[in-house]
Amino acid sequence: MEAGGLLKNDMPVGALLPADAGRISDTACASLRAAAEPGNQARLLNASGFEIVRVELQNVSQTSVQGGKRSLCSTKTLPELQDKQNRAYYVDALTLAPGELYVSELDANVENGEVEFPIRPMLRAAERFVNATSSETMA
Repeated sequence: MEAGGLLKNDMPVGALLPADAGRISDTACASLRAAAEPGNQARLLNASGFEIVRVELQNVSQTSVQGGKRSLCSTKTLPELQDKQNRAYYVDALTLAPGELYVSELDANVENGEVEFPIRPMLRAAERFVNATSSETMA
């Protein structure tokens, strides 16, 4: 996905147009469905470390025609978005050159500042994006 046209300098929370947020969410959902287990998430953070998009892969109790479980994505709304500025994966992503990939050590998932229970092991990957019209960073 070409992010440069959608991302603005230190984009405030809720600043994405619904169509743009939808395109980013759809792309994140397709990637999660192809490669992740239910419960995994994709986030787009602004330069201050606050989420502007978060998508979570969820199990659906219905079965598909092939007999397997289907997975759907839920997109979090503005009140559910979180500040991640103090998380190691965000801080470390800021040191990357655009296009480099950060992969964390395995640790417990943290939501709203609290370790999630039951403990869910989490491996994080982050990439730094730079706005095409400036040097502002998105992670």
